[in-house]
Amino acid sequence: MSSLTVAVPVYGATCSSASPVFSSARHSSLLRSTLLIRSGIEQNPGPINTRQTHLDSAGKLVATDSTEPTSSSKTSKGQSNFTLADIMAEIRGFRGDMTEDIKQVKEDVNKHTTEIQEMRERQEQLEKHNTALSEKITQLQDYNRRNNLIVGGVPEEPGNESWDMTEEKVKNILIVDLGLNQQVVDRLSIEKAHRLGRRKHGENCRVIKLQFANFKDKEKVLKKAREVKCDKPYFREDFSAEVLDARAKLKPGLIAAREGGLQAFLSNDKLIVQKQEKKNVYRYDRQSKEVVPLSHTFNDNLKWNTVESDR
Repeated sequence: MSSLTVAVPVYGATCSSASPVFSSARHSSLLRSTLLIRSGIEQNPGPINTRQTHLDSAGKLVATDSTEPTSSSKTSKGQSNFTLADIMAEIRGFRGDMTEDIKQVKEDVNKHTTEIQEMRERQEQLEKHNTALSEKITQLQDYNRRNNLIVGGVPEEPGNESWDMTEEKVKNILIVDLGLNQQVVDRLSIEKAHRLGRRKHGENCRVIKLQFANFKDKEKVLKKAREVKCDKPYFREDFSAEVLDARAKLKPGLIAAREGGLQAFLSNDKLIVQKQEKKNVYRYDRQSKEVVPLSHTFNDNLKWNTVESDR
């Protein structure tokens, strides 16, 4: 029979309840059975050794050892009610319990893995839904801004500049810089003109939001500003921050296309590049943070670089 190595605590020492060997009644029983079946180990610690002292015939003090057998060693030394079959039964029971525990752990792991996968899929759906809602809000914001123009480069009056004063400045720019006659300007459906943002210390040129009641009037002024190439003061459409950011990412492609002899222009958050009857359309995708083609009919060799602003 092969030797069996068992971890045995030192006699008289205290064993921690957290020890793996004594963690359950089954483990303890298995250990006790193993010890009893092998090498004649008894159920008790064995006989007790004592030391006695007395005087010898010469009157000197001497010590002698004596052994007092315990009741168990006197009657049943080396005997045990545990057999190898009992130990094997204990081992098989222990293996069975471990198998069930491992099976349960695997089931729990599979269950949690499935739940995590479902949560990830749900998160992806929510992110897509959130992106769709964000784009819808941006579209609504831009629709509400469709009758507006942003006018920049107009010096601001010291102190508080009223809306009426700002509107008169804009009308004067339309006449002097854009070349519109007085009657045309008077017929424009200007609702209001006001500065945007709070005035900072030392700042005297905040941009102006020019609001029209009629979309055609806004387009008429914007078209005229593009024809005369008015750079200062400048006119541009009023877009949301998201669209302005997308146009900034598309502007390098706009410049490269024009330098390559192609017709190119920005339409809201899209870049349109034309070559005769062919047309390429690009859009900046905020989720992937990349410029993606919506349609591509010819090779325009565009290269994209990030820029900071739309101007």
